[in-house]
Amino acid sequence: MKKIIVIIGVTFLFGLVIFYFTFIFGWMSFRRNKDTPEKYLSYIVVRKQVYTKDKAEISKKFRYQVDKHIDFFYSEVFDDDTQIIIDTILYSPDFNKVAIFVLTKNSTSKKLAPDVNSDWYYDGSCYLGTRQKDTFSLSWIGPSFDNSPDKTKLIDQVHEYYFRLYATEKDPKDRYRYNLNDIRFWNAPIWKEQEDKKQREKEFQEFKKKHPEDVYEPKQ
Repeated sequence: MKKIIVIIGVTFLFGLVIFYFTFIFGWMSFRRNKDTPEKYLSYIVVRKQVYTKDKAEISKKFRYQVDKHIDFFYSEVFDDDTQIIIDTILYSPDFNKVAIFVLTKNSTSKKLAPDVNSDWYYDGSCYLGTRQKDTFSLSWIGPSFDNSPDKTKLIDQVHEYYFRLYATEKDPKDRYRYNLNDIRFWNAPIWKEQEDKKQREKEFQEFKKKHPEDVYEPKQ
């Protein structure tokens, strides 16, 4: 009987050791290594006048996307009453590239099942932008963070993802190589991908103008 108990005990301990090194230890290593190394942290400071001007221009771009229900703003819940909040604009060293954390504020009455404990709810996401004279060419990279009644918690969630977790995403194209607070991010593969995407969209729009009969677009 004692021998059986000993065998069961040893087996249990062995199982715990395997579980620890398979799951817990690996998870802890992952947690330790997801932060941007301190030597690569980006500390780009822009003049207040430039930031204010850029913020106003980007807000206009987002308002247009709301009106047309484009990209992050595709849903019909985004309308004239939607408040657009630009939380953060990150700049490349030459100030010609930006990453924008954008939030929206909507009335909970727009929901199918409104939250009786809150009058508002917030959504958030991220765009990349390249400077073009006095404006920006924007592209949505996602993901979206939705339906939060707490603005502060949503901002924390957005920051946590893009500053700490983004570089842990797996992708064969290596788009997620660096977090957005990493100075190396500004030359990451995702920028080339976004420019290619915008070029394809431009070509599609030109084709649509010339051959509208060959383009089918479902009704909104």
